[in-house]
Amino acid sequence: MVQYLITRRNSIMFLRQSVWAKGGDFSDPLLFWYAKGVAELMKRPLSDKTSWRFLAAIHGEDFSNNSGTSFWERYHYYTPGESLPSKAEQDAFWNQCQHQSWFFLPWHRGYLISLESIVRDAIVKLGGPSDWALPYWDYCNPSPTARGLPPAFSATTLPDGSPNPLFVQQRYGAMVNPPTLPLPVDDVSLKNLNIIPYVGTSGGSPGFGGPKTAFHHGGGFSGGLESLPHNIVHVDVGQEYGGGAGLMADPDLAGLDPIFYLHHANIDRLWALWLSLGDGRANPNDQSWLQGPVSRRFIMPMPNGQDWVYAPKDVLIPEQLGYRYDPLDNGDIVPLSSKSSRLEQLGLRALVAPALPPAEPPSHTELLGANDAIITLDSPQQSVIKLDHRMMQRSARGFKADVLVESASQEPDRFFLNLESIRANREGLSLDVHLLLDTKEVRLAPLGLFGIKNASRQDLAHGGAGLTIVLDVTDEFDQLHQSKGIENLRDVVVKLTPRTANTEGSGLSVERISLYRQQ
Repeated sequence: MVQYLITRRNSIMFLRQSVWAKGGDFSDPLLFWYAKGVAELMKRPLSDKTSWRFLAAIHGEDFSNNSGTSFWERYHYYTPGESLPSKAEQDAFWNQCQHQSWFFLPWHRGYLISLESIVRDAIVKLGGPSDWALPYWDYCNPSPTARGLPPAFSATTLPDGSPNPLFVQQRYGAMVNPPTLPLPVDDVSLKNLNIIPYVGTSGGSPGFGGPKTAFHHGGGFSGGLESLPHNIVHVDVGQEYGGGAGLMADPDLAGLDPIFYLHHANIDRLWALWLSLGDGRANPNDQSWLQGPVSRRFIMPMPNGQDWVYAPKDVLIPEQLGYRYDPLDNGDIVPLSSKSSRLEQLGLRALVAPALPPAEPPSHTELLGANDAIITLDSPQQSVIKLDHRMMQRSARGFKADVLVESASQEPDRFFLNLESIRANREGLSLDVHLLLDTKEVRLAPLGLFGIKNASRQDLAHGGAGLTIVLDVTDEFDQLHQSKGIENLRDVVVKLTPRTANTEGSGLSVERISLYRQQ
């Protein structure tokens, strides 16, 4: 490990604190010095590996292989003909972020460490504090204020009247004050901290951390934390309003916005919080996760010209990397549900021996039904999932106490709604999903389609397969089972409502909606 990374030297343990700890404005030295450090990095040329733009391009960029006018060029972050890093450096560092992958969390942890170290180095050289650490935007806190953009990021100037580098005009696309701020309560829900397995499985649980992949720059289905709140917060902050997506809504632009790193510090904190909840929550022990992808290694620049090659095994514990969150649990409302409480609701708790949930997801999933046509979402639409009667009868038997006891099941089967191969030609799109189950309509979750543009491109590695969203609808089926049973359920209706006022020309579509049972 690069020596510069060993941040415990000189007995310093860096404390990542809430952006709201002292009001979220420039009276907080943490934010004042963040602005000073960011301004210093913004002065550096793109060819400098410690520059703001080089660091942003590590997450993603859209100009190096673009024959037309890129958004980097349109938004004045790149000028054709300017000096660039070598092709070897571009290939090694740029367009590296991991999404829809079990590497999502560890890759971004390493990315934050690089950014934080470089910003701190600039701050110290400006005469700032040597113990500066990246704050986190704790929008999951129950306070309504916490869901707003901190004032330090909306002020156009610093206290001395100079331009504020934390304010970026391109944050909201064509809109100055988007209606998605403060963030809606449902968009910052922590319900996915209830997901026990880290690794997702096709058709069934998405896992907390995502599906097993090789190096994966995007496309497919997101893990629970990536889906909510990560993706929807990205889209809320950088929504598309007809004049181009704001920076945060596009993976190729997001790293250019200073609020990006506070958002990801919060996601990193939630990973640590999830582990602290116990009850079977654990990182994978699979060597192919611990050692990282073979085809392309994770690499980050560090101060003083050093590069750091790392794998998930190197970033498992924040304290061993020299930082911690203060506090880890900042009053977040975690709507915890557990296996025990679910069994009690079904009247089965006393009949099933308690056991810890597995760290890996159950492997057996069965398709219960699917719709029969592609859905084009230029307006609100609904689609019917026709259910296989025999499969639903089998599913109903899975709720029976004697079956559970005989199979030594830890809990009844789970049900997952899959919105498969969602595609569009632009970013900044989001959906609300409602489920009509029997006679009851339930709002399931907000969906932020972060990364959909590249995921839909047929010329990229994933072949334009799009994004797939997996929603746990087990509670809804539990309730129906208790009230009238599910064995005679013949269909369910899914309603999809685009949040963006105008989706015309976006090509937004869903190839299939399916329902799976996971045993």
